[in-house]
Amino acid sequence: MKRVAYVVSTGVITAIGNDKESCKASLINMRSGISKADILRTYWQDEFPVGEIKATNSELAMVTKANPAWPRTALLSAIAVQEALEPLKAKQSSMRMGFFFCKYSWRDGSYRRILRRVYGGSYTA
Repeated sequence: MKRVAYVVSTGVITAIGNDKESCKASLINMRSGISKADILRTYWQDEFPVGEIKATNSELAMVTKANPAWPRTALLSAIAVQEALEPLKAKQSSMRMGFFFCKYSWRDGSYRRILRRVYGGSYTA
């Protein structure tokens, strides 16, 4: 059976903006998001500049109402998904939609993929 998916909206969060409009404004005004790492802790944080989203995992989780234990990439993705779904809220009850994220864990000497699903703001493992 052939399945079709349509992308009808987008969302974004980057070092230059927390949504499409602020990212566009940063690009137009040639603002950089490159700076010293403040949130991410790394041996090289004082040596190399990075493009970092200046919010802690707890702050990102509050925005999304997600579990703060989620990986940072999943929290960031959830914010982008919320923005993408905003124009569709009126039609949301008649649509099937989902957000998946995948993380890899090291167990028994090999990588194991863990797939998680989020539907309508609820989380299932």
